[in-house]
Amino acid sequence: MKTLEQLGVKTRRSFISESTSSELEDFEISATTKKTTQLTLTLSQPAPISASFSTESLAHKIVKIWKSEVQTGDAEFDEAVYISTDTPEATVHMLQSEELRALLRILLHHGPITISGTTATLTIEGHVEAKDEEKNENVVRLMNAILR
Repeated sequence: MKTLEQLGVKTRRSFISESTSSELEDFEISATTKKTTQLTLTLSQPAPISASFSTESLAHKIVKIWKSEVQTGDAEFDEAVYISTDTPEATVHMLQSEELRALLRILLHHGPITISGTTATLTIEGHVEAKDEEKNENVVRLMNAILR
């Protein structure tokens, strides 16, 4: 498997920290911070698809009443993942790969994924520094699958 550098993929990261707290009268009773890294990947060549993938929500189910969505034939994947695409045939063809569908489901746990032209954006858990990125095997595997 090629590294992102070998694939010619350049990466820009934005670190995001979201804090939430709960208060009861004047007392803070709990606080949490969620740290993520927004990755913007510049691909060495245009991706063969233009698509956005997100976890299917109730709103997506309602939208599907008026707008059809591409389906892969994998009922579990189709129920869990909402796909918006300008390249339906190429997207369905690419999603015939069971490995790619599994990767998307893992990565969608953190946030939506958009692939269009020479750009892909996705979110991964934690603040991932450049030296750590190659350790995130799922991002590297996703780019290898897309840029075959």
